[in-house]
Amino acid sequence: MVRQILDGTYYRNGMTATPTHGYAVGLEKGDAFATHSEKHTLFMFLAVLEKYPTANYVGVWTEKLGMSENNPNGSKIVFDPIAIYSNIEVALRVARRNNQKAIWDFSTGSEIPILR
Repeated sequence: MVRQILDGTYYRNGMTATPTHGYAVGLEKGDAFATHSEKHTLFMFLAVLEKYPTANYVGVWTEKLGMSENNPNGSKIVFDPIAIYSNIEVALRVARRNNQKAIWDFSTGSEIPILR
């Protein structure tokens, strides 16, 4: 049986994390793991845990790409080990260092783009 993993923030044990403040930042340089198939979501989640044994959280989101022969659903599901920082300046510095496109603001429930 494959558990569907929805966009969100998860603890290592797979339970949904629901922080109300702070900023989520991907720890991988760029996207850590991604798949175009929902069948591979559990495998990708476990791969993040294996590669990043000290990461306390895994961020999951769906990125729209557009339809293609290799990607008939038009999106990819991204899995990233994340850290949550209370200070936005620290979060932005780590995000730039890790070549992230954005950070997640838990207090507003929105993305903050990283300006280069």
